[in-house]
Amino acid sequence: MPTPLLTKYFQTFTLNAVGEISIAGILNVAAYSKINLELLGTPIAGHVMQVEVFMGVLSGQTVGGTVLQFPLTTTGIIHSFNVVGPEMSIVITGGPPNTSLAIQAWTFMQ
Repeated sequence: MPTPLLTKYFQTFTLNAVGEISIAGILNVAAYSKINLELLGTPIAGHVMQVEVFMGVLSGQTVGGTVLQFPLTTTGIIHSFNVVGPEMSIVITGGPPNTSLAIQAWTFMQ
């Protein structure tokens, strides 16, 4: 059983050219069975922004899918889900390209 891991991402991110932010890149979660995620930020006016969590094999030849999707809000809600693949990625979508967005997030893997 691996030691539980708490990771915090409290920083300003810049949305890419298609209006997306990858919070942590591709994370190896194979050693864990459950993940708890809280992510909040202030959506940019006029844009419906979504948080999407992908899981599966996300590097190399990709075989994975969305396991969780929720709107980006200023309300802190803890989302808990089981690990169903060896890798995970957290992405925010729907923002205006090349703009900054302050995010507060944490993941607790156990």
